[in-house]
Amino acid sequence: QTELKALRVEDGVLQPPFWPGVRKYQVVLNMQQDLIRLMYVLVDSQQKIRCTAGPQELPKSAEAHSSDGNNHQSVPPGDSLMVSSRGSERAFTGTGEVQRMEHQQIFPIDVGHRRTLTITVETANPVLANVGVYVVEVTRADCDLAKPFFNTLSSSCVNNCPEGHYQNHAAKRCSACGANCAICKGPLRCELCREDTLHRAYRLLPDGKCFELVSSFEEKYYWWCVSAGIFAALLVCLCFVQLCVCLCDRDQYEAPVRKDSLPGGGTDSDLETSRML
Repeated sequence: QTELKALRVEDGVLQPPFWPGVRKYQVVLNMQQDLIRLMYVLVDSQQKIRCTAGPQELPKSAEAHSSDGNNHQSVPPGDSLMVSSRGSERAFTGTGEVQRMEHQQIFPIDVGHRRTLTITVETANPVLANVGVYVVEVTRADCDLAKPFFNTLSSSCVNNCPEGHYQNHAAKRCSACGANCAICKGPLRCELCREDTLHRAYRLLPDGKCFELVSSFEEKYYWWCVSAGIFAALLVCLCFVQLCVCLCDRDQYEAPVRKDSLPGGGTDSDLETSRML
């Protein structure tokens, strides 16, 4: 009862293929995988299991260490270097019924590094208290010499890191600079801050950090805004006064009155003609 029913590494292939009686495996992950997702299924739900991860190593240094006669050992069961997270669980299904639950443990791994995982399984019977150990050696693929740094933004190997990142030779990746830094040689060695924006300004401090100054558009151009507001108000008032003047002039205007429009009125020639008749 110290065996597992199933064991795998997501996006990786166990070598040799999993068999409950085989206790040591090797897995190679592609460089796009930042995390080791260890998936396992217990034989008995009462089994106690503990997953630990050893420190990350460069494969060459690990092989050199092994050539001295000392095999690389994983972290002892009682000395966990990382508190692994319990991920989502999914069920292995057969004939429509849930048979076993697949559990998940997550560990980070850098490009071109090797990490050894130890899975300790304790029997469900407290009287026997037997313990079985599985060892999984996981290696993440490395970038080549032409493009030695892994860019997490594009998930590809590059020679020059993008803005806001620096060449991290130890981790073989483009690591992020400090806050508000555009060009740097390390997380605390900024050489050029980000460009100023409408609402923010950035200043490089002597300690290699970028200080952010927050300023709104209204604060930066306060008097310009006040002047524009006063001019707009005067313009509106002037238009209103001009409109009132036009309306008053229209009311006072009187149209000329024609004589033939008066009641009983007529021209002199009409009156003379009527008298002669």
